[in-house]
Amino acid sequence: MIENNVNQNGFILFNAGIDMDEAKSEVFLEQIPDSFIYQENYFVLKTNTVIIMLKVF
Repeated sequence: MIENNVNQNGFILFNAGIDMDEAKSEVFLEQIPDSFIYQENYFVLKTNTVIIMLKVF
């Protein structure tokens, strides 16, 4: 599990893909454990979807 590999206050930067829209990223976002908060960034460099996650507990 991802929780076991990240320390508290640790970050994960996930490049979700090129031209991925919000609807497609929802499948991934639903699987993020409750111990993480996250921010979605669409159209990074005009094409990528990047998700930044922080383990808070």
